[in-house]
Amino acid sequence: MEVPASSVDWEKDFDLVPPVLTDNEACYILYRTEERQPTENFLWYLLCYVPDKCKVRDKMVYASTRANLKSGLGTNNFIDDIFGTNKAEFNSKGFASWKKHQEAEVPLTELEQQQNEDLEMGLFKGGVGTSTAYVHGIAFPVEPEVISAFKSFNGGSINYIQIAIDPANEKIILSKTGDYSLSEVPSQFPSNEPRFHYYRWSHSNDGDHFNSIIYCYSCPSSPVKLRMLYSTSKANVSSVAESNGIVANCRIEITNAPEFNENDLRPILHPPKPVEKKTISKPKPSGERKLIK
Repeated sequence: MEVPASSVDWEKDFDLVPPVLTDNEACYILYRTEERQPTENFLWYLLCYVPDKCKVRDKMVYASTRANLKSGLGTNNFIDDIFGTNKAEFNSKGFASWKKHQEAEVPLTELEQQQNEDLEMGLFKGGVGTSTAYVHGIAFPVEPEVISAFKSFNGGSINYIQIAIDPANEKIILSKTGDYSLSEVPSQFPSNEPRFHYYRWSHSNDGDHFNSIIYCYSCPSSPVKLRMLYSTSKANVSSVAESNGIVANCRIEITNAPEFNENDLRPILHPPKPVEKKTISKPKPSGERKLIK
């Protein structure tokens, strides 16, 4: 959709933006200014509108594609990006307020700007609880069974937890629990879907006994959308686990279940000690030292 300018002042024309926005659909808007580059090309603003009522997956898509869109159109063609969740943020008054705020604050790095936008888009909501708990990251509610499993894991009645994502209902759910030996764990991994796993490995190393907690993200060949959901939630699940007293001794990512084995895990948990370099002392010269002119 193209909207023609209606006034001499391009900043006033921001009032034309809200009428083309809807309450539940996210979108990008390319807004041309009257400012120009040295090459005489017009400069633009990239407006990113993501309302609170739009779907979580849409929020995720717009958060991950903004940089690519801007790069594809030519970063030098844009003055700045403007993010908003409310229509009123894109009218002339909203633009004036945004501009004043930008001029007043200390400039942020690109990473800090991206993190702030993620916060504003609701991608880092957090909380602790049961059915109403939200993980840090995509705001998927955590089912009470997951919290109960964490408590059982802490209590020692189980040593393995498998956690999944229900894409249809947008929830973090419990997939499986049990008490297994290390060699039995890989057979629990699905071969066609990602999963999060917590395993307590009771073992000995160099005469000492350890109960090491391993957090594993398995990601076999599966639909791209599913892999994206899991990839952006792996830190979130870890956050909920830690809030329930489970801190991993190591974190690994694997593609195939057989990669979860003692030969690969032991060096991660118990890295070999560096070999000390022995210095060889030089023998003392025999006889008396002579003065050489």
